[in-house]
Amino acid sequence: MLHSCNHCHYCEALWYCHWRDNYIALDGESALDEACGDWPLAIDQASYDLLQEIRNRVWALPIDVKCRWVEGHQKEKGVRNLDWWARRNDDVDAMAKSYLAQCTAANWPQIPVRLLYEKWAVYVHGVKQAKIDKKELYKTLFAPQTINYYKNHHDIPIPTGSAVDWEASRLTGNWLPTGLKRWKSKFLSGSIGIGHNIMLMHIGVTKIIQIALSVANTLIIVKILA
Repeated sequence: MLHSCNHCHYCEALWYCHWRDNYIALDGESALDEACGDWPLAIDQASYDLLQEIRNRVWALPIDVKCRWVEGHQKEKGVRNLDWWARRNDDVDAMAKSYLAQCTAANWPQIPVRLLYEKWAVYVHGVKQAKIDKKELYKTLFAPQTINYYKNHHDIPIPTGSAVDWEASRLTGNWLPTGLKRWKSKFLSGSIGIGHNIMLMHIGVTKIIQIALSVANTLIIVKILA
């Protein structure tokens, strides 16, 4: 099952307002770059939902907002004279840890929700996703069906998915000619336009279904339709 995982750096952001300057400060450089950037976000990157929320909130403001990096955990590193930014960063870290401890002690359910400025969200089995990873989505939605399909598909039973070398199977599929790759994708998705060829060759629909259901005759279909 997929689950939402939100990066703590975004939750521990420090907002500083002054009559002249407005800052968002973070102690994570990569988090700061992503939160304050203006380039398109990738739907499969970490904390995609939180980044949408932060960027949309900032863009909706009628004021200019600057971003600033603050070195984190300076006190733990032995720095004695902490500046204002470092002290406030420690305050924010302490507040975040305190809130987490409060949630844990109260046994509050940690359920990801759609955020106010999040334009849209994807739910899988009722759970909101922090990002859209196509491999993880496939594992969640189609892997059980695929494994069950291969259990009794061949003459040699495959009781568990671990008995299949999926990486070798993937590499073998990559060696197929481009035309055959396209045909397999269209055929397996039911999107191949075979009706016209069937009509020209006077092949009955029942016959073509029988051929399609036989994996051993898959290449025969390719030759017939070629």
